[in-house]
This record gives sequence, structure tokens and C-alpha cells, in this order.
Amino acid sequence: MKITTGKSRRERRRRRGAVALEFVLLTGVLLLLIVGTVELGRAIMVRQVLVNAAREGARRAVVPGATDAEVVEIVNNYMTHSGIAGQTIQISPALSAAASHQAVTVRVSVLHSQVSWGFTNLISGNAAFVAEVVMRKE
Repeated sequence: MKITTGKSRRERRRRRGAVALEFVLLTGVLLLLIVGTVELGRAIMVRQVLVNAAREGARRAVVPGATDAEVVEIVNNYMTHSGIAGQTIQISPALSAAASHQAVTVRVSVLHSQVSWGFTNLISGNAAFVAEVVMRKE
């Protein structure tokens, strides 16, 4: 005795094609979400590294007798150990001209295109991550 499901061979073939199309569309969306999550995590990590590097540089900058070269070296070492390169470091005012109890600003920035791992390089343009720390010189 033959049992039939009521669906013809043509209907089953059409359904298989629909399943394949749904799979392709959902896989693309899922892949986009995964890449976006990885990029967001990387951006948060880079931002935190910049803040920490600027803070370490500022801590050195406020000590009496510190030089701009020492601050730049500390920030560069911190960034290198974190696996990030291509940063720009600005110290304002120059430590040789900074008076006691004057605010000293250490600003560290890096272009998004130099630290991104994914496709967001295509849309970020010249965007940069920036961290700035201000401390009063001793």
C-alpha cells in the first residue's frame, strides 16, 4: 500500500529551493553580525589601551624633571606591548616650559584604519581613536 503526503515532486523541489535561499540570506546576516561584534570589541579594546597609555604618559609628565622624550617613550612602549602601532602623541605645554602646578595634557591618537581588523576600514575614512589625559604638574 502506497502512502502519499499530498505533495507533488514539483512542490518538494520548490520548497528545497526556498530553504536554500533562506539559508544564504540568514548566513549573510549572521556573518555580518559576527564581524560587527568583533569590530566593536576591538574598538573598545583600542580605546581602553589609548586611555591607559595617555594616563601612563601623563603620570610621568607631571613628575619634576620629566622630559617630553621620556613621556613619548613610555607611551610608545605601552602601545607596542599592547600590539598597536602608528599612534600620534602630543604633549601640551612642552614639559620644558611647564610651570609647577600647571595642567599638562597628554593626547594619544591612532587612525581607525591602522587598528581595525575588518571591513570597517572601507567606511571609516580618516576617523581616529583619541584619548586625552590632563594632570597638574607637581
